[in-house]
Amino acid sequence: MTASREERVKKADRADCNDSELTTYEHHLGFKLSDLKGKKVLDIGGTMGGNLYYEAKAEEVDIVILSASNVYGSCAGPNVLGLAQELPFLDNSFDIELSLGVLPFLPESTEEYEVTFLESIRTCRVGGRTMFFPVLPRMNQSAEFKRAIQNVSDHAGVILEVVDFSDWSFQPEDEEGNPEILHRLILVKK
Repeated sequence: MTASREERVKKADRADCNDSELTTYEHHLGFKLSDLKGKKVLDIGGTMGGNLYYEAKAEEVDIVILSASNVYGSCAGPNVLGLAQELPFLDNSFDIELSLGVLPFLPESTEEYEVTFLESIRTCRVGGRTMFFPVLPRMNQSAEFKRAIQNVSDHAGVILEVVDFSDWSFQPEDEEGNPEILHRLILVKK
């Protein structure tokens, strides 16, 4: 079932606190800064005026931040208010799209996952990719998530990779304190 705009905004506002540094994006999403140079990049769910924007700009990356709310108030740069399910951009606008921490805050239904994936595919150029992290175990094991992935596979190549945290001080754990396996999802537009 598709969520209302009000439900989407309420959930997105909970996720809209991602002010991670470039190294966190690189590790969790599986890219290097050099992959972004000369590309048009969209950060879906990033923090306007946050760390990634300034670090990317310092390296001359053409980046736009999409956020459900502007937590820092007025800030410089191409920042856009919007939702992952309703990207306010033209078709084929970006080479690379990053999404760190958004998926767990989507309403959990096939339709919400699918519309998010289809919007990222629509706004990505052919051969471009969108990288999502984290795909939590509860999501990866759900019929809704699997169905959404199947439904978009005609439009994009789908890669689901385990993210290795062995060299990080942060080790994700489940409720019982056991190591949790987290994935990244990469969609490559056909």
